[in-house]
Amino acid sequence: MTAGVRRLPAAWLEQAALGAILLLPWGTDYSPHGAALRLVVEGPGRACGSFTMALSFMKLRAQRAAPVAIDVP
Repeated sequence: MTAGVRRLPAAWLEQAALGAILLLPWGTDYSPHGAALRLVVEGPGRACGSFTMALSFMKLRAQRAAPVAIDVP
């Protein structure tokens, strides 16, 4: 994957096999920085894991924050 995510699409967990490892570049709207999130699929729609290291990726287009409009006189 070459883009960071802020939400995990449910379909990813539904399609992953039991015990599958998902390694995701995770980010928030509050910082340009993120972290690697390592999840292990535990069952239908369930995964558990932790953040492993700091990193930074561009967010998926559908998950980017809306641009802020600034009115300059």
